[in-house]
Amino acid sequence: NGKISDTSGSPIERGIITLEDADSHVVVATGISDQSGSYHLLDVPPGNFIISASSPDFEGASFGVTIQSNTLTTLNFILTPLPGIIVGQIRDVTTGLPIQGVIITVEVIQGGVVVATGSTDTNGNYTISELPPEEYSFRVNAPHFQIAVLDSSVQSDKTTILNFALTPLPGVLQGRVLDAKTRDPIQGAIVRVEVLKGRVVVETGLTDTEGRYQISSLPPGKYTIWASAADYQPTKVETTISPSKSTTLNFALNSLLGEVEKRIRHKIQFD
Repeated sequence: NGKISDTSGSPIERGIITLEDADSHVVVATGISDQSGSYHLLDVPPGNFIISASSPDFEGASFGVTIQSNTLTTLNFILTPLPGIIVGQIRDVTTGLPIQGVIITVEVIQGGVVVATGSTDTNGNYTISELPPEEYSFRVNAPHFQIAVLDSSVQSDKTTILNFALTPLPGVLQGRVLDAKTRDPIQGAIVRVEVLKGRVVVETGLTDTEGRYQISSLPPGKYTIWASAADYQPTKVETTISPSKSTTLNFALNSLLGEVEKRIRHKIQFD
């Protein structure tokens, strides 16, 4: 007799016990474990045998054993769960395109121990095999994208699908706004960022005393950038913001004032 349990100590119900002759390999007895994982083989003749335990979703185990007359022999089995597999695809959330070379790190949730890593192929697909059944945290890291983390369980002898959609890191737009003729900086100029299609304003900025501006945290994409200031002709430029990169865009604005009017306003301002 004996008991069948898994690596955590939990009993395995309906595990199969097979006893075969060590020489002829003829099966002489079989049994099934009950709810407590216990099994009993009765009326076993004395001799040398191989006893095996098996159960779905577990790796089988076998021992050599010698059975003696009028003797109770106890053999316990601890079965290891069959590993599972994680597969999936990783894409850019904005474009829907697959991302190659993404690193997937697998950590046990309790303890944070890294047990496996993987990476995506040219189609954004990945496969991580031989994972013991457990609750895991899957961390996905790719250049120019925000890190993503998902928790999922891996089941014995099964394939789990886990897909990710990564958000690109924002970009930065910076530059100067100058007078087109004098090349003097224009303070207080408004720099407006609009979506290329739809003219929706997503961000604005103001120039400092040196005519400089900086607009951070712009989602990657194509934009129309407007620069405007009092007494100047507004101008626009189309540009593309790349993830985790800085784009420099300078503007030269043409004055709407005549030279005499400009001098008068300048004199009034400082008198």
